[in-house]
Amino acid sequence: MFSNTILVGRLGSDPELKRTQKGDFICSFSVATNGKWLSNNGQEEEKVTWHKVVCWNKLAELCSSYLAKGRLVLVDCEIVKNSWEDKDGNKHESCEVRAKRVLFLDSKDK
Repeated sequence: MFSNTILVGRLGSDPELKRTQKGDFICSFSVATNGKWLSNNGQEEEKVTWHKVVCWNKLAELCSSYLAKGRLVLVDCEIVKNSWEDKDGNKHESCEVRAKRVLFLDSKDK
């Protein structure tokens, strides 16, 4: 099960590139998005949400080469629900933000 979404925010750390046992590249990085709204008493409220993003193969290599902490990005992604069972038979679930496309919205020198 998955759902498409778009995130626009800044990287919280440099991307981390790894290689799987099968030889695929996987890159992970965190993106902070900001939301603003007016509270019931008219005060402006703000919340920062952190998203762990992963991308694979060629996109992973590109992100690893060109992204850095603080860069502004647009991430076209899908939220993928993963389910698994550990060695003790306990069931687990997690959601993964899987990038399909990443747009660099500022220059690398920032």
